[in-house]
Amino acid sequence: MNRGVRIIIVDDHDLFRESIKLLLEKNGIGEVIAEAKDGKSFLTLLKTFDPEVVLMDINMPFMDGLEATRQALMISPELKVIILTLYYEQEYSNSIRDSGARGFVLKTAVKQELEKAIWTIVSGGKYFPEREIEQYTTSY
Repeated sequence: MNRGVRIIIVDDHDLFRESIKLLLEKNGIGEVIAEAKDGKSFLTLLKTFDPEVVLMDINMPFMDGLEATRQALMISPELKVIILTLYYEQEYSNSIRDSGARGFVLKTAVKQELEKAIWTIVSGGKYFPEREIEQYTTSY
């Protein structure tokens, strides 16, 4: 497995970003080259850094993750974005796909799920785990 995946984490919670960074780097999944607290700050970072993958929260101040994804893909069309979300509802699926994101992972997922999503999109695929959508929507 290639351990050189360059990643930017975009989330408004410091502890979450730090935890994901530690998980990714300690397990050799990738190198976190930058972090941002919101979509607007991320777009500024994108002018300086060249990530392969962006892990993007949906709900953030100043600019949400879906709008940041749309704008980032206008700047860097080859960018691979994975949306991270705590709450997933069926109506998000179309919004996530329409934003240009290559997939999503629930924040409640295990490490192996995030790793699988990253390697799937780095390999050119998309990662929309329908079983998680069904599990989430049927549990209420």
